[in-house]
Amino acid sequence: MKRPTGRHSWILRRSFKGSTRKLTLGPLSRFSLQEAREWALSINQSFDCGVDPTEESRRQEAERQRLAERTCDWLFAQYMMHEGNQRKSAREKLRLYNRDVKPFIGDNIYFHITHKDLANILQAKLAVAPIASNRLESLLKRLFRWATTKGRHVTDLTVDPSEHLTKFALSKSRERVMVDQELKLFVNVLNKLESSFTDPLIVALYTGARRGEVFGLRWAELNLDRGEWILPKSRTKNGQELLLPLSQPTVDLLDKAASKREPRQQLVWPTRLNPQKPMSGFSKITKTLNELMEKSANNNGIYFEPITIHDIRRSVGTGMNGLLNDDGHPVIPPHVVERVLNHKLPGLQAVYNRHNYYAEKKAALRVWAEHLEALRKGGAD
Repeated sequence: MKRPTGRHSWILRRSFKGSTRKLTLGPLSRFSLQEAREWALSINQSFDCGVDPTEESRRQEAERQRLAERTCDWLFAQYMMHEGNQRKSAREKLRLYNRDVKPFIGDNIYFHITHKDLANILQAKLAVAPIASNRLESLLKRLFRWATTKGRHVTDLTVDPSEHLTKFALSKSRERVMVDQELKLFVNVLNKLESSFTDPLIVALYTGARRGEVFGLRWAELNLDRGEWILPKSRTKNGQELLLPLSQPTVDLLDKAASKREPRQQLVWPTRLNPQKPMSGFSKITKTLNELMEKSANNNGIYFEPITIHDIRRSVGTGMNGLLNDDGHPVIPPHVVERVLNHKLPGLQAVYNRHNYYAEKKAALRVWAEHLEALRKGGAD
């Protein structure tokens, strides 16, 4: 057939479901008669089977466009929107993905991602940060597990490429605990330390609260008249609200901080430059603490192993469990220590035991404060 442009083209006209279809192969000069006949035969066979090649071509093009948009970046955005952003670790997930996943497979279609692709990402991370590679493994498994289960109606993904991923690095939990001799050194060092970190570190030592819970403490969480700290579930690791009856030394310290509170100040210990942001920069204060404690330990003939701020909580839990009466029995029952530390109760207790242990926690923290005060008054270096 001759086109309006003057060129001749191969064209097929065919009646299909009451209307006429016209399909064009292309210029005569480009396709031979044999190729045109094979093309026409294929088209007619499609029509005979009830398939409109034009519509099928459009469907395939639409599918190609859909697939082109289904990248790992799109998948991660969907995961964060539907589930990831609802968790306290949302910021860390975003940081891990942008730094360690996006550069490798961000633009790749996630239907084509294999176990090997993900394992290669973990191997690359393992070479520079072994423990961080374990956190990355957890993120990848959460992402693809969501995509093939709860998010399957969004992603259409049926095969989980992360299913057999394993952690490559052997993570060893810290076991560092300060014994009484070291706690005495620690208390005395804190009492001499002129630093904005001193008060929150003392609160951490007297309550056993986590570093982020202490340094992110807000005035709205405190009722100093009642001597209580209500830690909301949005700021606890296990998502359980914690009511802590504070010991008198802790209340006295916070009362002193309250007297210096700026108008509209929400955080108890904000940064100097941004009152809306909690204090950070723990490496420097940790280094200072270790230097001072090592010096004090050497003066007293005590061996000292460096600590981290995270070790304070472990030392509190261990120390409270180690307080014994004259008969050798625990002064503070172990299950009360667990409630002070806001650990979840095991098994059926978590379901049926709704006792808040308020009186027991109050007594436990009073006894612990008395122990620390006795260590402090036992003599300074």
